[in-house]
Amino acid sequence: MLEAYRDDLASHGFAPAPRAAADWWHEPLFCGWGAQCARAAHRLHHDDPDAATGALMSVEDDVATVRAAPDFARQEVYDAFLARLDAHAVDPGTIVIDDRWQAAYGTGEVDTEKWPDLRGWIDAQHAAGRKVLLWWKAWDAEGIPAEECVRNAVGDPVTVDAGHPGYRARLAGIVRHLLGPDGLDADGFKIDFTQRGPSGASLTGTDGVWGIAAVHLLLETIATAARETKPDALLVAHAVHPSFGDVCDMVRLNDVTERDVHREPVPVTDQLELRHGIASRVLPDHLIDTDQWPMPDRASWLAYIAAQPRYGVPALYYVEAIDNSGERIQGADLDAVAASWQAYREARA
Repeated sequence: MLEAYRDDLASHGFAPAPRAAADWWHEPLFCGWGAQCARAAHRLHHDDPDAATGALMSVEDDVATVRAAPDFARQEVYDAFLARLDAHAVDPGTIVIDDRWQAAYGTGEVDTEKWPDLRGWIDAQHAAGRKVLLWWKAWDAEGIPAEECVRNAVGDPVTVDAGHPGYRARLAGIVRHLLGPDGLDADGFKIDFTQRGPSGASLTGTDGVWGIAAVHLLLETIATAARETKPDALLVAHAVHPSFGDVCDMVRLNDVTERDVHREPVPVTDQLELRHGIASRVLPDHLIDTDQWPMPDRASWLAYIAAQPRYGVPALYYVEAIDNSGERIQGADLDAVAASWQAYREARA
């Protein structure tokens, strides 16, 4: 059915092909979000950093952890993550700096208290042969003038307005600065929260730009500016639809579901296989970011690592501990990551 749907769109010109992939796009990713969450979970819920709870956290604990995790998007914290990976020969080709390196989500201004020299840090990663992606929170209006936003009935900004010419020009300028040689010189974006576009009859914004068309226009604005600034810039997004083939280079399989509707745990590798089956049918020529967060426990995480190379580009989210279970990650575990990545690279050679 998915193939038939894609074929129908393609026959009518609505399933654009992706760009040719740069070699470095295939490299294993390290995304700091899971490691940030693990530090937050230990600070909030695990007084003994060597203790394991052996059970998933409650919904309330999950919420508290996610709220605290952005505080660990810091230069010295990421240096510590990478130092531990280096000690075990885990060498990511691409690093994703996750939520939140920004002083304001909407503006892309660097939080210099957390990242006193982000440009210098990116330069150092480039010197080490690595690329750097910046996490981008789509639709967030923080720091954006109200007139460039979709607003509610009392005039308060709800999201940015993807159809507003002023906002699109602003966003393109932000992208050029973040990727350009006179700015941060980053290598692309992990674009998150595309599902949070505006909806509701009481909202007001640019006429004729709404729904999935607004999502595409938002990503198109980012993609155009990114590629004009850095032709091999990588855009990672969870835009699993044939019509988004031109604005997304690598499709994310997204966050792992922790429990089903009956509150029972869902095997993580089963989800990886199922989501790959969907994404590879809808966007068969795109690279796939296998993602890795959240993991229920260390054993599930290790199983996920072993499975990732069969389904796409390996993505590592954990370095020190598992956020849900509180289990510490051992040196032998990271050795297993290194071995998995070596096999993945050898298979591609």
